[in-house]
Amino acid sequence: MDITKRPHKQQKEDQDRDWTRLPGGDPNKQNCVYMLLSYTGLYFNVWIQEAKDWCKCDLDVLDDYLIDLICFNGFFYLLTEEYNIRVLNAAYAYSTIQTQGYKTEIDTQFFEIEISLDIPRESEIFHYLVECGEEILLVLLLREFIHVTYDFMVYRLDMCIKKWVKLDSLEDCVMFLGRSSSRCYSAKELGGDDMRNCIYFTSCFRSSMDWENKLSCYLEKDYRGVFRLNSDGSERFSYLAKRGKKRQPFWLTAPMWWYFIKFRP
Repeated sequence: MDITKRPHKQQKEDQDRDWTRLPGGDPNKQNCVYMLLSYTGLYFNVWIQEAKDWCKCDLDVLDDYLIDLICFNGFFYLLTEEYNIRVLNAAYAYSTIQTQGYKTEIDTQFFEIEISLDIPRESEIFHYLVECGEEILLVLLLREFIHVTYDFMVYRLDMCIKKWVKLDSLEDCVMFLGRSSSRCYSAKELGGDDMRNCIYFTSCFRSSMDWENKLSCYLEKDYRGVFRLNSDGSERFSYLAKRGKKRQPFWLTAPMWWYFIKFRP
């Protein structure tokens, strides 16, 4: 999840690098809606190009914090701490702010979603929402107190029965997951059958500017890696550099707007 266009300069307290930023459509179009999810999980902001400022949207339930979001088929899906879902229609948000101004109230639909979990209490959990074809997937990365990944789980959102359905295989899919950007591709299209059914964890910290955070880069060296969904263990993907230091792999992806251009060079 990333945003390549920063609308209106934020005040100092709103420039925290822990914001999660996401465009709800093609940033090149006038009706694109932008969302900022606060690192506190207590509220989110919405902005359109005609607005003078961000529209702040507070939660009506303060004991179920927001922890991640994704834009899917014109709707924002916001994941809560209890694995429930809040949904915001991007077209509704655009129309409301355009006609009533940025100080108006934006309502979300709340859905209680069932999930089956068997996770030790001492585990630290990182959550990733990712679009995979015509589905929304939730990936949970589990790590121990000593910053070592020991397991992960993948679920598919079924809004018809209001449940997170656990998956045993990703089939042809390969995922690249990070706190600032998550992508899902077909291994066949990438030309690497060995990559199918794999998840590449590139970062776990919430910061949208991980490369600026030397501490997070150091702490993450023990639990970034490559995992297969049908494997009991992990396949560490690192190599020894000079001075015996571990170096992690990295992947370069184009900015979000690039994917919306019809004719690319």
